[in-house]
Amino acid sequence: MWRAVDRACSNRSYIKEALYKMKWRSKQTNLPPSPPKLPLIGNFHQLSKRIHHSLKDLSQKYGPIMLLHFGQVPVVVVSSSSLAEEILKTHDAVFSNRSPMTTAKILMYGCVDIGFAPYNESRLLRKICVMELLSVRTVKTFKTAREEEVACLIERISRSSSKGASVNLSAMSRILTVHIIFRCALGQKLSNVDGQNRVADLPAELMSGLSSFSFADSIPLLGWLDIVTGLITRLKKTARKLDSFLEQVIEEYNSKQQQQ
Repeated sequence: MWRAVDRACSNRSYIKEALYKMKWRSKQTNLPPSPPKLPLIGNFHQLSKRIHHSLKDLSQKYGPIMLLHFGQVPVVVVSSSSLAEEILKTHDAVFSNRSPMTTAKILMYGCVDIGFAPYNESRLLRKICVMELLSVRTVKTFKTAREEEVACLIERISRSSSKGASVNLSAMSRILTVHIIFRCALGQKLSNVDGQNRVADLPAELMSGLSSFSFADSIPLLGWLDIVTGLITRLKKTARKLDSFLEQVIEEYNSKQQQQ
């Protein structure tokens, strides 16, 4: 009798295991096509420095929607305009969240800013941003500031050209963007701020830091390499610069309010 009970139990466990495998396999069949991956690094070996070219080549082989693994992180890549519209327009609320990255945690105060905060928590902030900062009326009010900064840029280019010096348009475009953002956000020219060169370089440092590769995000087992490569030290240094700049802005605003 005990043998019969044991056989029945073992058969039951075997059936459960078989059903679980069938269910798991059925889920796997719903996944997009995926190129072969390597242990630990996933599909990183199939990406070149020009990632967009690599993704284009892979999409031509595996279709407009495919599954890649950046280390241990699954990533769905869409290269079709109709699918992109479906994701970004029809089901935008489902895809609005961003995974918290190591760089954003350090530079963006634990991912509480509009760009990296969870969708439900940042909806009000985004609504205020669109209505108060990006509305047609607000954009028109900054027309004079934009025109003045563009005129200054043209003047700098003209002076450099008259002297026969080369002009780095990429660098000047970045400086122009910083100047316009500074005037629109703070209501004053960057040239009137102490340490303007340091402030002008801050946006570039932020963008460089946010776009840096972190082992902890893709391969958690190798997260300690972020310290070895100096990434964490560099991010914290940029974060301190940002804190110092924002504190300066707040102090200046409070002093003006007290004078009024």
